[in-house]
Amino acid sequence: MLKREWAEAHRGQPVWTVGGQAEENPDWHERSARLVLELYRRVSNAGAQLVLMAVPSRYRLMGDGTVAVDELDFHEKIRRWATRNAVRFLPLAGAFEAARHGPALYFVEDIHFTEAGHRIVADVITQAFSNLFPGP
Repeated sequence: MLKREWAEAHRGQPVWTVGGQAEENPDWHERSARLVLELYRRVSNAGAQLVLMAVPSRYRLMGDGTVAVDELDFHEKIRRWATRNAVRFLPLAGAFEAARHGPALYFVEDIHFTEAGHRIVADVITQAFSNLFPGP
């Protein structure tokens, strides 16, 4: 039932699937942008830092290779928005791309990271905030 509802809601849109799971690739609408900018303002006013991350496209890494080069996935949409709005963004796509031929980074029939995928995210965070994670 959920698959039929999703297909109806996304009729006519390109569908990227891996392991039978469709990858959502929503646009970054103005309402979402305003909410994140307000959150950014409040976090900054409290003396902290807001940092965005977005899950890299598992279709780009595990799909059939038919994504057009100019087609933006959600990770890239958010990265570009964050850059334009001076909001810190930790890019994960490069690290995932570099590791794509090693252990699986996502479960095939699920949208979640495997242990190897979580390790990459942890490594990116640890490198970006090395002052918070001292030691080897």
